Amino acid sequence: MNIRQLASRKLPDDLNDAPIFAPADIVFRAGSTVRVDVDFGRDDRTAQAKAQYEKVLKRDGFLVGDGGWVLRCSLKEAATTERITTRGGLKVVVPNVVASGELRGPDTRGVILPAMHGTIDAARTRFQVGDHYDFGTRDPARTMADECWSRVMTDLHLNIKYPHILVSLNGRLESLPRFVEQKP
Repeated sequence: MNIRQLASRKLPDDLNDAPIFAPADIVFRAGSTVRVDVDFGRDDRTAQAKAQYEKVLKRDGFLVGDGGWVLRCSLKEAATTERITTRGGLKVVVPNVVASGELRGPDTRGVILPAMHGTIDAARTRFQVGDHYDFGTRDPARTMADECWSRVMTDLHLNIKYPHILVSLNGRLESLPRFVEQKP
């Protein structure tokens, strides 16, 4: 293939806005060391979440340990605007569990991780009985919050998202796609 053939080829759509960088600009990639710092509000949830994050990072080729990068994630309960009515006529705010996180480099620059949410589907919760909700003797708000936590913890390994490649460009960190499809 000569230079004319190469120059006349169309770039794949995901590369149209790709930044130009040198290999030395890649600051985070498989092989980088990452320390996982997780706070999920309770020791058992925190330990389970930390183990899941470390498993995903190792699977993706990162080293887990001190030094280098820090992946921080915390999950907290929050209220939604949705309300449900219990059998006794009590209106209860439906809770939500919201994760926030960041990936920080050794030079303290970082990127915000995509948010993760866990909520109950008020129309499909196991506590729905006909047109109302029955929580028995349990506190409705606490019971729904526990269901949100349970869903997040069950699906956590599916929802862990972080940039796999970061380059340093003009003092900013930019995420790159992991794979680029080449068409013949």
